[in-house]
Amino acid sequence: MIISELKKLNIEAQSFVADVTDLAALKQAFQAIIKELGSIDVLEFSPYAGWNKFTHVLETTPQSVLEQINSYLLPAVLSVNEVLPEMINRGSGAILFSTGISAMFPLPFVGNGGFLSN
Repeated sequence: MIISELKKLNIEAQSFVADVTDLAALKQAFQAIIKELGSIDVLEFSPYAGWNKFTHVLETTPQSVLEQINSYLLPAVLSVNEVLPEMINRGSGAILFSTGISAMFPLPFVGNGGFLSN
């Protein structure tokens, strides 16, 4: 597990789990992180919902776009809202976005999926 690997390197690490499509649960996770750790220095946002969430351009519907918005865009906005004010007050911090499988494996041919979350 990545947490144990980081701890072996003397890097403080904990995990907090939330379904990014449940904005209330996501907000609660951020509150738990801040309560436990005090602040968030780096936000790395890269949810992955699976290949079945993507549609071919000729099969795209308003509902399939809404699924992407609910899975990537709205959680990204909420996440930034939760960390940015403190980062601005501190004068430091980083926000990183990557999406889908590209967060796990660099695949240039799926690069077009990133436009919805960035």
